[in-house]
This record gives sequence, structure tokens and C-alpha cells, in this order.
Amino acid sequence: MSVRRRLVIGNWKMNGSKAENEQLLSDLVKLQNATAANQAAELAVCAPFPYLQQVADILKDSAISWGGQDVSEHAKGAYTGEVSVAMLAEFGCAWAIVGHSERRAYHGEGSDVVARKAAAAIAGGITPVVCVGETQAEREASKTLQVISSQLEPVLALGADRQRRRRKCMRTSAAYWFKRMHPSSASCMAAASRLQMQQACLPRKILMARW
Repeated sequence: MSVRRRLVIGNWKMNGSKAENEQLLSDLVKLQNATAANQAAELAVCAPFPYLQQVADILKDSAISWGGQDVSEHAKGAYTGEVSVAMLAEFGCAWAIVGHSERRAYHGEGSDVVARKAAAAIAGGITPVVCVGETQAEREASKTLQVISSQLEPVLALGADRQRRRRKCMRTSAAYWFKRMHPSSASCMAAASRLQMQQACLPRKILMARW
């Protein structure tokens, strides 16, 4: 039985410069070529939009993939500051982060918007990295499961008209994280099981992450 390779995605957030990027990316390529890292895990970086061409140029002949830190739910139009799936695809992006906690908190993006962004990414041939997770206040109020479940529901709806349970799905870290954070909880196993049942219904081209 083959072992599932881990996926490690580095989200640069609002950091980097052309000089810093070149050094970092070159070092990543050398590290991967010199070690067994490419056997143990699949590597990717999600860089700020202005640097995507630089990232593509440096990584194009490597096994490291790249993506955007967000994507618009719209294909085109009067949406100042947004970037479409087609634009990301032109730079060879394989991934698009959607629903990051900072986007939810600072930009007021709700789970319905996140689901529409995920759907747009899938339609454009890019895998959305759908982020789920609770705030510290929600965790302290024992609302972890409730929050994550509510964030998952709109994404689950993307596959409502298909035979979702028969798909090969990528795993969400939510259930694993819940077990780690609540090892002594009497309802831990039941809660984690419910999350795993939800992930089994996810469309194949969606990657879940707790970010």
C-alpha cells in the first residue's frame, strides 16, 4: 500500500522582495534536489500576487508548485484589487488559498463567499486550499466543532449534486487538530468522527487546511 505524501505549503503572507524571493526559492530548489524531501512531501509556495512571475520563472523546472494567496469568486469585471482564477492560471498556479483566518477576520469574508471562491477555482482548474478554524475566543467557549462545521457546510454544498461519498478526497486537518487540542474530552472521538464524515463528502479538487 502506497504511503500518502504530505503536502507542505508555505504561505508568504505580505512578505518578501525580489532579492529575498530569489534567494529563498533558489535555496528551496537546491534543498529539494540534494535531499529526499521530494520523496517525503510535496512542496509548494503561495506568494503575493506581484511576485508570481518571479516564482514561476525560478520554480518552473523544479518539483515545487506554487499558488496565490487568494482568488476572486468573479471571472472578470469591475472588482478593483481582485485577481481571477484565469489570471492565476496564466502564471501556472496550482493552488489558491481561500478562507484564510486573516481574510475572514480582517476582510469580513464569510463561508458562503469562501465556497464561491472555491467553486471558481475548481472551475478554472486550480485546487482551492480551503482554510477552516476558530478564534481563540471561540475555542475558549468550546465552540470549535460548531465553528468548523459551519465553515464546512457551504463547501460541502459544492458537491451536493454528485456522488460525493465515492470520491477520493484530500484530508482535512480539522479532525486531527481537534484530537490534539482536546485529548481528554469525552466527546472528542465522536466530534472528530463527525468532522471526518464531513470531509468524506468534499469535492475531489478541494484541499482543507486549518490556517
